Amino acid sequence: MIIYVNEYYKNLNNTKNKLNIKYVKNIIGYLKNKNNVKLSDKLIYFIIYLIKNNCKFLLINNIIYNKVFKKISHNMSLFIFNIINYKWTNILNIAIENNVTSNILDYFLNLYELYLEKENNNKLYILQAKNILGINIKNKRQLRKYFSLNLNHTIYYINIIFKKINKKYLSLDYIYKI
Repeated sequence: MIIYVNEYYKNLNNTKNKLNIKYVKNIIGYLKNKNNVKLSDKLIYFIIYLIKNNCKFLLINNIIYNKVFKKISHNMSLFIFNIINYKWTNILNIAIENNVTSNILDYFLNLYELYLEKENNNKLYILQAKNILGINIKNKRQLRKYFSLNLNHTIYYINIIFKKINKKYLSLDYIYKI
């Protein structure tokens, strides 16, 4: 407590810097437009603190973009990765309990076909099977047979598929409509 009181009295004697409101608005506006993200109140207060302590604009931009936004985007991508895996695992468990694994396999293969169409490469499944699963296949029938025997191995493909196609295909309501 004594440290804070001493610091308070020291700060009373210091001259206060007035902030230029237009400068602060310009910096915040530029950061919003450049990164296409809504800045939270904590970030805005942090930017004001940096401006008050005479930080250069490039340093503020580096701190906000490299440190904050990259960590947030990395954490969001990990979160989406885990959610997709969790949802697909639940769908597989429900299918196994209700003995409708062939329907889920057909649905998965339809999603995979949609993914291959988006990639514009129909032979990509051969390379992916070799690199992801470690198996050599020559046609889609062999891939279907492998997945029918090992339905849980579809988890390795599901994140690759949903990077290209819409996540609405993963909802249970959409699956049950089919």
